[in-house]
Amino acid sequence: MVQGNTFYGLQAQTEKNMSAATCTLELLPRMLDLKAQAIQVGFRLSQKPVVLSQVNTTMLSIPRNGTAPTRVNSVRTATEETSAYYELVISTDSQGVNATVQVYVSRQPVENLTLTMAGSHGEYPLALTVGSVFSPVKEDGFSFMVGDIYIAQLDYNSDHTVTPHLLGNLTLEPFKVASYEGDRHSNTHGEDIVTALNTLDPNNDMGVLAVKPVAQPASVTFELPDSTGKAILGVALNVVYRDSIAPENRLRYQITEGTTQLPVETITERRADVTGFTTFSKFMASPVDGGEWNAENLAFSMNLLNNPGEGR
Repeated sequence: MVQGNTFYGLQAQTEKNMSAATCTLELLPRMLDLKAQAIQVGFRLSQKPVVLSQVNTTMLSIPRNGTAPTRVNSVRTATEETSAYYELVISTDSQGVNATVQVYVSRQPVENLTLTMAGSHGEYPLALTVGSVFSPVKEDGFSFMVGDIYIAQLDYNSDHTVTPHLLGNLTLEPFKVASYEGDRHSNTHGEDIVTALNTLDPNNDMGVLAVKPVAQPASVTFELPDSTGKAILGVALNVVYRDSIAPENRLRYQITEGTTQLPVETITERRADVTGFTTFSKFMASPVDGGEWNAENLAFSMNLLNNPGEGR
């Protein structure tokens, strides 16, 4: 997400002489799934500087089953603060024996890698690990942030080649909440619901919206984003939720796009993280009525309903 010049993402911070943190992003449950469609992934990596002796530490790698990870040597630490947008296109050869990784920065190719898919490698998940195991010696330690991530699937051409659709750069801009209606629902900390929904600071716990199992919807209206001079690639809905005392219940949602009310849908997927929260995502590449995104169809609102017994 981006607000002005402030970037948001997953930040990892390490104190001096401690082992630096890493994070892993799973792209596919099996590498063999690349036979059906290729993968294109993009992300912004921002890094704090390191001392000269720790320059060129590799900051991106691909885990491999039973062997050392494959390092992406074009993504490294530096003596200056850096921020770059990387894109990787990962595909297989026509026999499905090896995978090729093409690395780009600002649409410019910087590196090619080959990964074997033989044996158990093909059954192993395809993932990216950001960060490196080293111990920073600077007094203020070391930190990096990865954000503005997208993952897309690419179809193979008739000759099994892949045509990348590089963005070169991408920023995710959140829709701010303009207003809320639904007095039967509440904030878990008794805070103002609009303020809490707009608070992105993980160190400022404003509570969450508790959607009660009643007929009244929890209704949210969003502000129009500033789209001046920007090419809008799509709109994504992300609902982060956790079951409470009634895990058989299901969340239902209905989006209104401009003046068009979309059908009511039920969230059924559950892939809870270590804190018990599940993230549901829905991506809309174009307006429901076609055409381009504009000030009319970017006026969004949404109703949430907690339906008892939907999971039974």
